[in-house]
Amino acid sequence: MKAARWWWLVVAAMAVSMPAATAADMGQLDRLTFSASFDPLYLFVALTSQDINLCGREERYGYPVTGDDAVEIMFDISPGSRSGADRQTLYRGCFKLGLSAAGGIFLAVGGGDARRPEWLPLRPAGRTGPALRTDLKLDGTLNDSTDVDRGWSVEAAIPWQRLGLEGPPLGDVWAYNVVRTLRGDAEARFSLAEGGDDLDPSRWLPLSFRDGPPGLEAGRAFLVFSQDADHGPTIDGEVTDREWPLLQRVELTPSAERLTPLQPVAWPTPEETQAALPAGSTFEPLKLSPAEPRDAWRGDGLVLANYQLDLGTDRRTAVDESGASLLAATPLGGLGPQNSAARVGAHLPLVQRAGAAGIDVLLVSWPVGVAERDGWALEALRSLVLAAMEAGTGTQSAPLLAPRIALAGMGPQADLTQQAQAELLYAALAEFYRIVPPNLRACLTDGPRRELLVDLGAAPDKVRFSSSFQRYAEQRFAGEFDTSVAWLGDALWARRGARLDGARTVDGGPAVFAGGAERVRLGVVRPGRDESRTGGPLVPRNGFGTFRTWFDAATAAHADWLQFDSWNDLRAGTEAARTREWGPGYERRASGLAAQFANPSEQQVCVRVRRMDAPRIVASGGRLLVNAQLVNAGLAAWGSQSELRLSALWHHAQPVVLVDDDGKTKIDGVTGRPVMSDQPVSERRAQSGPLSAEPGGSADAELPIDAVDAQGKPLAPGHYRLRFALLNGSRIETEPVLDDKGQPVKDEKGRPKVTRTELPNVLGTQGDRGLDLPIDVVAPEQVPDLAATMLSADLPSRVETGRLYPLTVTLRNDGRLPWPEGCRIGVRYELVSRPDANMAPTDPQPITGWVPCGPITTTTSPQGRRGAGPGQTSAARIKLPTADATGKPLPADLPAGRFVTARLALLDRAGQPLPASLPYVQAIEVLSRDWGCGLGAVDVPRLFQAGSSVSGSVVVRNTAFRTWAQGHSELSWSWYRFDGAELKLDAGRAPVPVEVRSGQSAKVPVTIVAPAYTGPLLLAFDIVHEGTLFGSRLPSTFDSDLAVEPVVVVGGPYRPLSLSAQLNVVGHALETGDLTGPGFDGNGRYLPAELVPPTADDLADGLYPTGWLSLFGATARYGTATFRYPPPTGGDNKPTPSVLRPDGQVVTVVPGTYLRLHVLGASVRGEVTTRFGTVDVKGAVGQTAPITVTNWDQSPRHGETIGLKLPYRATRLGPEQRPAWLHHIVVPLEPGQTLARLVMPRAADLRIVALTLEAAPLAAGPPAPAGQPTAAGQP
Repeated sequence: MKAARWWWLVVAAMAVSMPAATAADMGQLDRLTFSASFDPLYLFVALTSQDINLCGREERYGYPVTGDDAVEIMFDISPGSRSGADRQTLYRGCFKLGLSAAGGIFLAVGGGDARRPEWLPLRPAGRTGPALRTDLKLDGTLNDSTDVDRGWSVEAAIPWQRLGLEGPPLGDVWAYNVVRTLRGDAEARFSLAEGGDDLDPSRWLPLSFRDGPPGLEAGRAFLVFSQDADHGPTIDGEVTDREWPLLQRVELTPSAERLTPLQPVAWPTPEETQAALPAGSTFEPLKLSPAEPRDAWRGDGLVLANYQLDLGTDRRTAVDESGASLLAATPLGGLGPQNSAARVGAHLPLVQRAGAAGIDVLLVSWPVGVAERDGWALEALRSLVLAAMEAGTGTQSAPLLAPRIALAGMGPQADLTQQAQAELLYAALAEFYRIVPPNLRACLTDGPRRELLVDLGAAPDKVRFSSSFQRYAEQRFAGEFDTSVAWLGDALWARRGARLDGARTVDGGPAVFAGGAERVRLGVVRPGRDESRTGGPLVPRNGFGTFRTWFDAATAAHADWLQFDSWNDLRAGTEAARTREWGPGYERRASGLAAQFANPSEQQVCVRVRRMDAPRIVASGGRLLVNAQLVNAGLAAWGSQSELRLSALWHHAQPVVLVDDDGKTKIDGVTGRPVMSDQPVSERRAQSGPLSAEPGGSADAELPIDAVDAQGKPLAPGHYRLRFALLNGSRIETEPVLDDKGQPVKDEKGRPKVTRTELPNVLGTQGDRGLDLPIDVVAPEQVPDLAATMLSADLPSRVETGRLYPLTVTLRNDGRLPWPEGCRIGVRYELVSRPDANMAPTDPQPITGWVPCGPITTTTSPQGRRGAGPGQTSAARIKLPTADATGKPLPADLPAGRFVTARLALLDRAGQPLPASLPYVQAIEVLSRDWGCGLGAVDVPRLFQAGSSVSGSVVVRNTAFRTWAQGHSELSWSWYRFDGAELKLDAGRAPVPVEVRSGQSAKVPVTIVAPAYTGPLLLAFDIVHEGTLFGSRLPSTFDSDLAVEPVVVVGGPYRPLSLSAQLNVVGHALETGDLTGPGFDGNGRYLPAELVPPTADDLADGLYPTGWLSLFGATARYGTATFRYPPPTGGDNKPTPSVLRPDGQVVTVVPGTYLRLHVLGASVRGEVTTRFGTVDVKGAVGQTAPITVTNWDQSPRHGETIGLKLPYRATRLGPEQRPAWLHHIVVPLEPGQTLARLVMPRAADLRIVALTLEAAPLAAGPPAPAGQPTAAGQP
């Protein structure tokens, strides 16, 4: 083989910057990599381009490629020969190679002059000399926007001769630039060189040729390897790591400031044909109507938050196969049964705190896969609904609920261009909104439209998609829910042609990449991100710095809505809700940011309209009623004596042209355009009653509005707007009285006369802007005589069949006449079946006829007729039977895919719904029996003596209809470790001593034996019926169906030692702490203090079990051992010694006979083999058997078990994403020895975090006197 001669190309790369947090979360969408090398004959270049929609038509040589997805590489081979203005224009020493995704090639040389520089194409080389060689590889399909492409790669070999050179220009300095053109989705162009383009070489980057080794130079200059003539890269379009090492690639990721929008190129829309369905299919495609144009968002700003429906605690996804937690953070109470997503009580505090933090809408993760919905999601959603209903019963309203779907659950072959498959996705969305009651649905009022919010989530690669799916879903929603849809999603959806009302550009690239057609600017805020336990990205929280940076970016972008990602996503580590690792700080900060977003100028009075409901038409001269939910976003409370009211004025639908006295159009003298006016039609301002709410709270307002002008005459039929504002008391304005000559008029005492006018203080909603709601005024005969809209009902999502449920129903009269006497609220139950694949959806099938439930509250009209008058509401207290009119119970415990819906409506005297009645429809789960398990006061000690029994009592409540017969119900209790792992299930039971009737309570005496343990435990109480039916595992209808009490057990066999006097290494550090020291390992690496116990809910002065968060569903021989973790930082968060580097220190222990010494620690360099010294009470000195301790870089290798596993280390440069282990080492002690002192080994590479002695079981100590247990950790 010919000896290789190596040259090196130095590329001075300039990173195309983005904020660190953003780049990681975007997954580097549209990333371009560029590599170069050379040999004696060729300059080689290789580029890889991520692109979700490959577009291109230019396949020829010699024609510009910028109308396609393309890359261009430019060189100035002699920049030093020119200076000043000459450097800013093209000349014969500039070359460009353009390559299209369709195969087109454009090789050109600079030409023209300073006024008109241009690229002149170079003709193909003749037959003499080497030729230009290129090849490309597509990872996707060209010109098909319905799928998701991966991108394309290209390689080129440019002969030196084509550049006018004889060979490599060693020692020369060139300039270069790389430009990328995106077509088909983004329609944009970006450049490697800042402000660089293909016509100004002075902005390009330096590129020097010289000898040198491969690697990185100071200043991030790249040394790109060369090839000898026999072993150059194969020009086949494959950019492999062998030929083009990753280290030698320049990477470009677009940022908004480097982006140049391009004139869009028209690309043919793929023909969407509906494929033939299998034999036996009954599905018939809908005829899709054109999409309606949508104006800008007209409502107030909203605050949204992503909500994980499974709470992140589902053991199927929260724990790996070894039993270790995969969560970045742990909920309060750990991963015990109290945090099961099927329980109402698990959701209730999260929903309550979200409402208190100012969250308007929770975007609930909603699986579209049938197996997931039937397996857990439907039960979890019903429990979330019950929690939201309970959370909204006080002065604090609950957030509204909307689905955030995960399309990946449809499978890799999902094709939403096919309506038969689109129907399956619609069915998933419809199931969500059927279960969520209408008054909890995120149904937004936006101008003339009522819109249900749907978040498409992330855009999966494998699902074929087009906007026709949205039209299909919108038509289905209009038919079933009488609403349109407001679509949210990652910006990648917009890149794929989706019509998004709001795009999260932080997940998909700069805003312009989303097409710029969004009606709502979404500002996304995250506290950080941590998927390090599953190998994903890690974005540090930096205290509250990351939170603040993202919020500042959202406000700088003038976001209309604010979205927290997330409220409780513990797997992704984006949660703002309080956790054990981070405490309540981020929840409080989220509340502050939401308040700042809603009221940036910190006004005393600031009102946000969360939702508004009004009839779409009103009779001329008639009355309509607007119902609104208002949030107090100001600093002052609205008291019961508050003058604050909601008001509205009539305006024309559009500003009107002003005319003069002659009826001619007034013309603006400057612009020459007609003068427009947006003055109100009438100054008659409709007002609500006084509003009352604390800051952050909400109030419901009713605003009756008459369709009349200033003189009280009926408004002429037509299109109008109601403009809403707030009235905050009034003020007196004075104006001098003038005579005919314009001179002030004086009274008899010579004082100027004035007129005093009382005017209202008018405020816009959300501080400074008004809210418009279009309303059509029609002739009276076009409004139904009798009409009713059911506004709300407190119907639970789970009911028992054959029972009567008391409900409060609110309804509004939207007709011309009062409701006549004899009208009643009625219900009809229907059966809804989920459609099978390729089968037509079926209409709901009535299970019952209309069943009367109770009368409505009536009033007397001025004409003497009784009934709720037009534009009035009525609240009725009814009894809802879960049976038909004959008393036959509803079918219960239906199989998967079948649902019962309750349809509430106002019935006339004949028992039929009013013709123009808008019913209240909600899906319910009908149970054959609701056991109604409730737990009240728990009276047990908080301090237990190991092995001893204590007495106490627990109050049980029967919240169901049926009586609990004596002898058929018991109280069970179980023990859990403090992290939620099972210690002993069903450890004891006590019978419920009496019969408990519906609504009654009973006190159950219990005698509980504490396990042989030392430290905090969770004691969980549950009700058991008929021996096997645990209340917490039945469909949850009550928030207190499980009682979990944190307790402390003392006097067990494990005796944690205090090492506070011996600690000598600052081994823990907070993200924002001092990380400049030697750290845990002596090389600047620390244990991340946020993830190491003690936790925010520490209960027993730092006592935690071994295998913390690593023994779920798994066992360890010494799994009940506990260690006392030292405080990771000082009280002022300053560095403090938290780790022991053993160097012969002596630790005094309580004299006793011990079986084993348990060590929590690790080696920091290699493996350490050592011994501990012992001293008995007589002063005799001994040694333990030798132990070998594994490095903290590795899982246990020498018989240890996992004491604590951490996903990363903390360093001054940020988190180092490598796992770290603290090992649990067991050291046998000499039998029969009465130990008095332990002598630490001299092992500079060993780190010890905690030590625990294990006593013989019989030495656990006698029971402490009642009420006087011994201190934790003492024998």
